[in-house]
Amino acid sequence: MTIRAARVARTPDQQATEVERVIALSRRDASLIRCDGTHVELREYRDGQSESGWRCASLPEPGDLLLSTIGSGKARMIISLCLVENVTAEGTALWNWATDVSILPALSWNAVVSDHESGRAWSAVSGRDKERVQESLVSELRAQSDLSVEEGQRQIRNCRNRSRLNRQKMLDRSDGRCQACGLDLRELFGARGDRGLDVHHVVPLCKRGDGVVRTRMADLIVLCAVCHRLLHADPDLSLDRLKAGWRSSL
Repeated sequence: MTIRAARVARTPDQQATEVERVIALSRRDASLIRCDGTHVELREYRDGQSESGWRCASLPEPGDLLLSTIGSGKARMIISLCLVENVTAEGTALWNWATDVSILPALSWNAVVSDHESGRAWSAVSGRDKERVQESLVSELRAQSDLSVEEGQRQIRNCRNRSRLNRQKMLDRSDGRCQACGLDLRELFGARGDRGLDVHHVVPLCKRGDGVVRTRMADLIVLCAVCHRLLHADPDLSLDRLKAGWRSSL
């Protein structure tokens, strides 16, 4: 593998133009193939380090396009598009620096491929399906250039009360430490650190029926705000998988 310079940030419009250029260089009958990596491999890719381990979901051919992603389910993100220059006897796809487009910030997989089979994680697409995904990719990149949106409308939400007593008990039981990443906010900020911790219901209250329900300590975990958001962002993400994700990043 070749060690390259770190990726230079481009504007969304520049990325969209580069994506269109790479698409135009692909074979007329080319396939668009998903290529999966980890967060560690993504950092290596963006830093220009030697890369290894990215997995093609289907066997590519020269002239095909690779759509590289990280994550899974609703958390899957698109991080690059490249043109396959050659394929080794072992099935490893080779590409050229000049036909590789790093997409930063990453795009939501669901936002780009939602029109294709409900956005599920397909292995490869071709023909009109491929064209639709490519058009959507360019459109999403262009959309990032205009961040002007209306906001500030008042909303009325139907919220359910949480027990303050349960919250305090759980914070004291965890001693101010996130049960996923292990961040000790009390050690860093004293009693004020509790403000950065959330008490999370393992089974959401909305799934436990209407009205008042009884909650035990075993039904709750303490999470920092980051881990709490990550769990809610991906329904398929368990506490164990979240812990493993933090361990793999160390």
